[in-house]
Amino acid sequence: MFTGIVAAIGRITAVEEIDRQNYAYTIQGPAGFFDDSRLGDSIMVAGVCLSIVDKSAQQARFEIMAPTVAQTTFGNLAVGDQVNLEKSLPLTGRLDGHFVLGHVDGRGKIISQKKVGQTIELDIQVEDESLWPYFVSKGSVALDGTSLTIVRVVGPVLTIGLIPITQANTTFGTKQVGDFVNVETDILAKYSQRQEALHV
Repeated sequence: MFTGIVAAIGRITAVEEIDRQNYAYTIQGPAGFFDDSRLGDSIMVAGVCLSIVDKSAQQARFEIMAPTVAQTTFGNLAVGDQVNLEKSLPLTGRLDGHFVLGHVDGRGKIISQKKVGQTIELDIQVEDESLWPYFVSKGSVALDGTSLTIVRVVGPVLTIGLIPITQANTTFGTKQVGDFVNVETDILAKYSQRQEALHV
C-alpha cells in the first residue's frame, strides 16, 4: 500500500534481459534512500509496485516480468531515465495522498500541456476504454505513482494540474507532450463500480 506522495526521484542505471519472460532494472536513488530497505521490500517505481531483489545504500535491483514491461511505461524506459520512487506505507504512517496499490491499470498519453499561472495543466488520453468510468472531476488518480486530483474529464481525456511543488519533486517536471504515463484508478471507485454491477 502506498499514498502517491512521491518520496524521491530515481534514475535507471541498468536494464538487463534475464530471459524472454523476465527483466531486471537497477534504480539509483538519492544518497541513503535504500539504507533501511530490505530484500523483498516493496517500492513503487514509476507507479509500479516492485520488490527489491538486491540492494546497496543508493541502488536497488528489481526483477520485472515481461507482461508488466509490455503493459506499463517500463517498455519505454531506458538507462538514464528518471522515475518516481515511494516506499510502502507503514501502519503508523500518514495518508497524505490516497490509497495507491502500485497495480497499474493502463497507460495514458500526454496530448497537451499549458501553463495557467504557476500551475501546469496536462491533458492525458487514456488508452483503455474500460477505465473511463473510474475518472470523475475532483476525483483521485495515480499517474506514474503520483497522487493527483482530476480537474476535469472529457471523454477519454482527463486533465490534471501540477502545482510547483509537484513539478519540482516528481518526474512530471520534465514530462513532454507525447510521453506516456502509468495510470492507476482509484481503488474506492473500483469497489463502488463492482458493487453497482453486482446489484443491477
